[in-house]
Amino acid sequence: MQIAEIFHLTIAELGRAYRRRELSPVEVVDALLERIRIADQHLNSFILVTAEEALNASRKAERAFLQGEGSPPLLGVPVAVKDIIDIEGHPTTCASPILRDVVAAADARVVERFRDAGATIIGKNNMLEFAYGEVHPDYGPTPNPWDHRYSSSGSSSGSAVAVAASLAYASMGTDTGGSIRLPAAYCGVVGHKPTYGLVSRWGVVPLAWSLDHVGPLTRTVADAALVMDAVVGYDPRDPGSANRPVPSYFASLTTGIAGMRVALLEREVQVSTHPEVREAVEAAARVLEGLGAHIEPCSFPGLYESIDALMVIMQAEATAHHKEWLRTRPQDYSPPVRHRLRLGGMISAVDYLHAQRIRRELCWRVSQVMKDVDVFVLPTAASGPTLRGHPRSQHREHEDPMAALIWRTGPFNLTGQPALTLPCGFTNAGLPIGLQIVGRPFQDEVVLQVAYAYERATEWHKRRPPVT
Repeated sequence: MQIAEIFHLTIAELGRAYRRRELSPVEVVDALLERIRIADQHLNSFILVTAEEALNASRKAERAFLQGEGSPPLLGVPVAVKDIIDIEGHPTTCASPILRDVVAAADARVVERFRDAGATIIGKNNMLEFAYGEVHPDYGPTPNPWDHRYSSSGSSSGSAVAVAASLAYASMGTDTGGSIRLPAAYCGVVGHKPTYGLVSRWGVVPLAWSLDHVGPLTRTVADAALVMDAVVGYDPRDPGSANRPVPSYFASLTTGIAGMRVALLEREVQVSTHPEVREAVEAAARVLEGLGAHIEPCSFPGLYESIDALMVIMQAEATAHHKEWLRTRPQDYSPPVRHRLRLGGMISAVDYLHAQRIRRELCWRVSQVMKDVDVFVLPTAASGPTLRGHPRSQHREHEDPMAALIWRTGPFNLTGQPALTLPCGFTNAGLPIGLQIVGRPFQDEVVLQVAYAYERATEWHKRRPPVT
């Protein structure tokens, strides 16, 4: 197999190539390390590359394949994690000078589960500072691999870029208001925010504890399902972890979607949405209809307005976590993040509790609407990727541009529902457009089924950004 082919294999294809002795894990890691060395000079998607550890893990995986041992599902698959997730013996910087020299004493639970599944961890991905909406100048931006003039969004920007540019087969990111789904949409990959509580956050630096989710970014829906099978599970060290049985997400993919009820959220499709995005999402709905789903236009009052509540909760919880550093090391934050954290300190207990009441009302309304539908479908973002250095969103007047950016993704952090984005088209400028699919709590397999059916019926996921 030629080197260029290696980079575009899915996780399942890579595993089959290993078992057939067409590839070796060492060969793949060597090739990826060289690709990272060249491409990441321009993409800046990695803060840390764990080359020696990855090579050692790949040798161990190679021995396991040669000896014919039973192979765990991700054996020899090179993956990365966002640098908000602990890897024992390495700093978890959160792309901020404040944590630059703080070395993790243990692996995060998702890293433990990656290792248990046989994955080879190749490094830690760049991100927005503390996942809070801005680039710290010490770590720099991660440009969009499709066109470096454009943004890759955030905060899991390095994870999305590394996966899109074939520098890792998967990465784990975090999502508090859209931080997995938005960069995945901007970079043309799959990003899945699991149901709140499915994936442990132990060993993950919080932004806002009641909104944070950990989930995979991959190149295909099947790869996302394979990663979900590996990382999902109850963890008593995470107080938000859900102790309940879970299905095999990968095995559930082939169920099909005939007869499923799909609600197309009209306001989120129509209001302040770029025509290119609107047309792509409406075309995606027609594809789902052609696969046997029932498409039902749906109005959902309250989603748009709930972002104000999300911002209050996020800001208050973030400032509570950063209170001591904000007092002792304010100069080490980038100015925009420092400003946000100080604003969070001005939120009253009354405002916070009012926001939580709005959240409870939203959760109840969602539960009522979803009695009659299986999934919601809507755009992930109002437009394709925006130019770097330009306002992130011009579709809603709001004092905080972050709030304007996340109003299609953030509501589902409040409700904790599973939400996935995958490519559904490209803009006239050749940049990806994301389709968001949202399901009932703990029905992640249904979201993955719908996404998989759509992906198999289309070709968008087969496009690749230009080689850097």
